[in-house]
Amino acid sequence: MLFSKRENVVRAKPQNLEDLWVLEKVIAPGDRASMGTTRKFVAESGAQERKPVYITIVVEKVEFHRHSGKLKLLGKIAEGKPEELVDLGAHHSFEVGDGDDLRIEKGEWKKYELDRLRKAAESTRQPRVSILVLDERDAELFVLREGGFDSCGSVHLSGAGKYDDERKEIRNKHYQEILSLVSRVQDKLIIAGPGFERENFFNFLKGKDAKLAAKTVVRAINGTGRQGVVELLKTRAIDGIVREFKLAEESRLVDQIIAELGRKGKACYGTGKVGEAVEAGAVETLLMLDSFFLENRSEARPLLDKAEGFNTRIVFMSSENDDAEKLRAFGGVAALLRYRLDH
Repeated sequence: MLFSKRENVVRAKPQNLEDLWVLEKVIAPGDRASMGTTRKFVAESGAQERKPVYITIVVEKVEFHRHSGKLKLLGKIAEGKPEELVDLGAHHSFEVGDGDDLRIEKGEWKKYELDRLRKAAESTRQPRVSILVLDERDAELFVLREGGFDSCGSVHLSGAGKYDDERKEIRNKHYQEILSLVSRVQDKLIIAGPGFERENFFNFLKGKDAKLAAKTVVRAINGTGRQGVVELLKTRAIDGIVREFKLAEESRLVDQIIAELGRKGKACYGTGKVGEAVEAGAVETLLMLDSFFLENRSEARPLLDKAEGFNTRIVFMSSENDDAEKLRAFGGVAALLRYRLDH
């Protein structure tokens, strides 16, 4: 969640289903919600067409749209632009999804409401992504920041060696220097470059630092240095990579739950057992399939609300994840526990 507050107005930009769930809890009837949308009009020719408008509604109802997975806000139009395209007092609905900019105005924001937004903003913080661009001679590490990227250091291979053993020794020493360079990576690493050097170094990394390798993806690009980073950014490959990291995290949680269940350890599944664990304050991470959340709102909502009260980490798993069937086999809900429970 990206959000900012000024006086009684909050601007929010949800990033995933978790953020939409938080917004559902903080938006109430009587609030004023504004966003860009489109409205259907009949042209002079008689044909129907949609035109962009910016509308403010007084919220009457908040609900999840089951099939689209978006948050639906229904209410009467209070104001809008262009004025000639806005029918004041008419009913209108917003469908708020990932990346939509939403303006919410209340008479007074409660502290717990702002705390929920701040917590969502922290938990859905985009990972700090570093990019290692390399070829056979040069390697340079960059870190992405809002609005651009910065270089964090580089390594150059000065000699190749005459004999196979000598070349291998020089290459390993070069890789060790690159490893020292990337050891400062905090969250996620992308290894990119032309040729085969990116794969060669990644294999070296897996043997030296398995933890960092697990947070790494490899991508082929044509450019090197800063041009290579620009190439990645232009193709919007970073957005897809960040999504891959989230899917990988979801899969890791499922595998961790399965492993704990296998040893009869700190995990449970199904709404019944998970509900008991939540009541006991024992749930550290609650994993719920997004389709279960959307199709079983009356069952899911009280479970999530109770878990939130115990400072439980809540993760919605995408149905698009290849491992979603594993969680579906557990009834769509499973949990990692703070301590083992005897059932």
